[in-house]
Amino acid sequence: MPEQNATHSPSSWRSEDLLGEPERGLEPCREAVDVNAAGGEESMRVRTPAEGEFERLTAELELQRDTLLAIIEQVPLALLFLDNAPEGRIKLVSKQWREMWSRPFVLGGPLAGHSEDHPAWFPDGRRLRDEDFGGTRALRGETVRQELVFERGDGGKRNVIDTASPLFDRKGNVIGSIVAVVDITEAKAREHEREKLLEEARRAVRARDEVLAVVSHDLRTPLGVVALAASQLANVDDDSDVATTRRLATRIHRAANAMEQIIGDLLDFARMEVGRLVVEPREEILTDVVGDTTDGFALLAAERGVELRSCLDSLAGIRVRCDRSQIARVISNLLGNALKFVPEGRGIEVGGYTTEHDAVLYVRDEGQGIRPEHIPYVFDRYWQSDEKDAKHGLGLGLAIVKGIIEEHGGRV
Repeated sequence: MPEQNATHSPSSWRSEDLLGEPERGLEPCREAVDVNAAGGEESMRVRTPAEGEFERLTAELELQRDTLLAIIEQVPLALLFLDNAPEGRIKLVSKQWREMWSRPFVLGGPLAGHSEDHPAWFPDGRRLRDEDFGGTRALRGETVRQELVFERGDGGKRNVIDTASPLFDRKGNVIGSIVAVVDITEAKAREHEREKLLEEARRAVRARDEVLAVVSHDLRTPLGVVALAASQLANVDDDSDVATTRRLATRIHRAANAMEQIIGDLLDFARMEVGRLVVEPREEILTDVVGDTTDGFALLAAERGVELRSCLDSLAGIRVRCDRSQIARVISNLLGNALKFVPEGRGIEVGGYTTEHDAVLYVRDEGQGIRPEHIPYVFDRYWQSDEKDAKHGLGLGLAIVKGIIEEHGGRV
């Protein structure tokens, strides 16, 4: 029979029906037959093997791209990719980068002006320029690792390590760069804290050595007096007068008081260091507290040829809540400190006055005074203005004064 124009159902189309026998070197694509109705007539397009391979490779590349982007978003690094355009265009910015900088980045835009829009500095304070940026240097073939401090969009500053490497094609040409930034702000803070604690430990060791040296010096002197006076007392014969015995006993008593003062200072300061200084405030007449302590120094001042004056009239009748023994210790330390430095023939004045809310006490002496550059340190523990002052004590007296007054809610 002559061949008729048969009408096939879509399911009955075969590639052979359209292509006939395959040409040499060309395999028919049996899975790429599309049948559809258009204008009431059936039509069919057959994809070539090249088209199928292209689509397969395209799908594979898209999958690889999506996988790479997913990995970049999950990597705990802030990543930036630049191409090799003259100004280095931004091709990709990771989520971590955007979050770290908290500033907008325009994809496809040039890197020029980056240092103005995203300010950063080197640790020595130099401003980062566009040409210093790791990504820009990597485009010149450099491998970069540098520490920076940058300013976030919210004004906060972060310490980072900026690393960058060039990207090469198969011929070794630079086709772009990759920048990875690691936030080391917390690590720097921990390092600073460690350095601070280490320095405090060093200071504590130095302070311990200093206080041991001073204590040994200060205790050796009164102990030597005690030993000498006791030896002399032991050798006193029965015919010795009472005055000699009294003089030797007085030396022993004063030396014992000096040792007690040293030990008391150490104990009080140790209590303040651990927050165990006990203050038990009661209502007291302030002039009685100060007067009793001042009277105790009158004889000692007279023996040294120093005039001790009291100017407390403006505080007459003033009552305050304080720990009597601790305030007495404050006055005692201030007077004792003044007596160490006031030369014979000069004076010390203990006085006070009131303000709207406070009662103010002062101890003023006519000694050589304190050099201005030393004033910030006079209340530091173990501090002495120079080595010659070590003979005057531990350097704790004024630190104890400050601690006691602050425990009372006052200030020095």
